[in-house]
Amino acid sequence: MTYTKNDAKCLSILGLCMVLIYTQRFRGATDCQVFCSVQNALVGWRMEERKVVVVADDEEMVRDFLRVVFSRVECRFLEAATAEEALELVKREGPRVALVMLDAVMPGKGGVEIIPQVRREAPQAKVVLFSGSPGPFRKRALALGAHEVMGKPFRLDALLSMAEKVLGQERQVDMTPAKAL
Repeated sequence: MTYTKNDAKCLSILGLCMVLIYTQRFRGATDCQVFCSVQNALVGWRMEERKVVVVADDEEMVRDFLRVVFSRVECRFLEAATAEEALELVKREGPRVALVMLDAVMPGKGGVEIIPQVRREAPQAKVVLFSGSPGPFRKRALALGAHEVMGKPFRLDALLSMAEKVLGQERQVDMTPAKAL
């Protein structure tokens, strides 16, 4: 797990407080038990603090690809096979949602149709619509509140740059195409 400089100060204080609490509660515990308890608590705390990325695409292969890409940045990646499932995830996660990526055409509702609802439920989130033929959707999607419209197949460098910009992070790993896949 990677922490930024800002996280280190907060985590150090939190960690020391937790060690003190655990040591006082469990006087017979070994150092390893105390450390493991603190580490587990911190991991759970950090997961809740991560920005959430919601991706909706009816093609499992596209979701799998995006999961690999977003595993390179610190976020919680949530996926849906339908627009309706994506909207439920956005409602559940609310203010933690940083990015919502929607396929334009899916069975049932398409991504374009739920953009206004996503914007209402998570106004802070960036909404990106994607399609194999983005041209016909661009004007309507942007008018409904999408921040960007992308074509499929994705260009890895464009996808990573967009993710880094939205999530406010630098790359954690070298993601040149040869090493990414």
